[in-house]
Amino acid sequence: MVVTIDTDAGLFRLAENGRCEERPLFDPEAFRILSRQWLILGWNLGYWACFSWMGRQLLQLPDDVLRLAELLWRVRPDVIVETGVYDGGSTLLFASLCRLAGRGRVISVEREFRPGVWAAVMEAAGDLVTLIEGDSALPETAARVEREMRRDERVCVFLDSDHSARHVAMELRHLSHMVSPGCYLLVADSICADLAHTPAGEAAWKYDHPGTAVDEFLATHPEFTRTRPAPLFTGEFDFTELSYFPSTWLIRQGTAEARPRAPRQRALAAPPRTAVR
Repeated sequence: MVVTIDTDAGLFRLAENGRCEERPLFDPEAFRILSRQWLILGWNLGYWACFSWMGRQLLQLPDDVLRLAELLWRVRPDVIVETGVYDGGSTLLFASLCRLAGRGRVISVEREFRPGVWAAVMEAAGDLVTLIEGDSALPETAARVEREMRRDERVCVFLDSDHSARHVAMELRHLSHMVSPGCYLLVADSICADLAHTPAGEAAWKYDHPGTAVDEFLATHPEFTRTRPAPLFTGEFDFTELSYFPSTWLIRQGTAEARPRAPRQRALAAPPRTAVR
């Protein structure tokens, strides 16, 4: 693909597969093509790693952060389950949104916490965060997560740990039933297939990525629908593709009432507000 931008003439030219097309530079399709390449180039250069929340590295595209915040403000879940903590920025972001809304708390799972992260998160938002150390793909870890919930709580789940298709598939198997009707299951970094050819990418990402697991999951779970909520304020152009996971926002169908019960789940007491290992 060869792209030519003629700012003097206000033209955008695209040559691809023996075809050449020309359109106005400020045409929506020109923006879509250019922004897609910007996303790929920015990912390879580590643009997404330059942001923080409450002093902790966030590791998210700013567009995704604001869309997540917009969604959670609208849904107002009682619990946000997060897998993949790393430096704690996203954990503190979710906790901040809960505090602003006056409702909700966060249960975050990390396979192995990096030095200082546990203490920093608990110091900043320990009243709203429960940390669990364990592999989010294992059923015993999922059971520990569920013991921290009440059945009448409305739950959203955000998967952002190991991005291999196998790991995400296991997370979906063990954590998806926790998502309440009317709430969302979000799977991060399904853009991996578009990054496989970049210098920092891996060839296996062409097929081994979160989107593969989501496609297989949706084929057998009709209770979930691939639906990215419309922005509260919209323009003439659809900016959905400005995301590292544009097509892996899944809503659970049904009325927004009690969270579905897992097989053989016993009644649970009110969860503590303390971190557990």
